Amino acid sequence: MRWILVYPNADEDSEKIQNSFREYDLSSEASSDTNHTLVKSAQVGVTLEAAVHLPALAFLYRGRIEDRPKVTNGLRQAVNCAFGRL
Repeated sequence: MRWILVYPNADEDSEKIQNSFREYDLSSEASSDTNHTLVKSAQVGVTLEAAVHLPALAFLYRGRIEDRPKVTNGLRQAVNCAFGRL
């Protein structure tokens, strides 16, 4: 599984992305998507939103990332499904 943080805004240059990774101690992959190619493919439209995609199954989950249990439960279930833990 790959985690890719997508930065869709034109004002988020490589320096801002690197600063964000340092500030939040991130270690995943980052992608600048100013043409919104990934955003359109994943059909996401709000920051902070997640999409879980498996090539053989298409999208398992699309939704906001929040710290409320009812909201994050769908993302957790999709990731568990991706790893075959359901």
